Amino acid sequence: MLSYSNHFSITVALDSYRGNIYRLQRIFTDMSESGKDLGISFPVLKIEVRHWRTPSERSRNATAPIQLEGHLCHLSRVVRLLGYWLSPALTSTHLFRHRLGLAQGAYSFVKLWSSPGATVRPFLCHHLAQGLLLPIHTYGPYLFTPKSNALRGMHSFWHMVQRWTTNPFFLTPTSILFWEACLPHPIFSYCKYKKAPIHPRVPCAP
Repeated sequence: MLSYSNHFSITVALDSYRGNIYRLQRIFTDMSESGKDLGISFPVLKIEVRHWRTPSERSRNATAPIQLEGHLCHLSRVVRLLGYWLSPALTSTHLFRHRLGLAQGAYSFVKLWSSPGATVRPFLCHHLAQGLLLPIHTYGPYLFTPKSNALRGMHSFWHMVQRWTTNPFFLTPTSILFWEACLPHPIFSYCKYKKAPIHPRVPCAP
């Protein structure tokens, strides 16, 4: 299945982990042989392997690597797909941790060129927060809901963005920042708002 650009995935579903390994090895070998005739090669070092288990099977020790073209491909703890970081338990911890790190990196970059007294005006800082930082920061509520641990870090970062946008005193209460910055707040309510339009589509999805 083609997932994005030149990335694709091979998925098999059998009753045993060993059977999944054998079938994946056979499919990859056949694919590599067919690719040689077309001048196509598949870099084994870039392959990510993930074994998805039901809740009743997660206690089983199924962590053996897969051998492809003489290389051992160990199981990945997290697999990235279209900006989502997916773990076997399908929790949101990894996803929002990465999104927060990306948002903090983008904020550090734009803050260098928009410090108080610089040439960037406050309304442009608001546009940067709304159009750049917020989409990076809150990417993912369509599929996942942030947990309480992730929300604390997300709220703390967003308060920092609101202070940067309005340039108030450091001890200004966050309730005042909410009105002055005119940015979505709190983050949890915004994530619920973004997730709401998806619910009617799920029953109709193929």
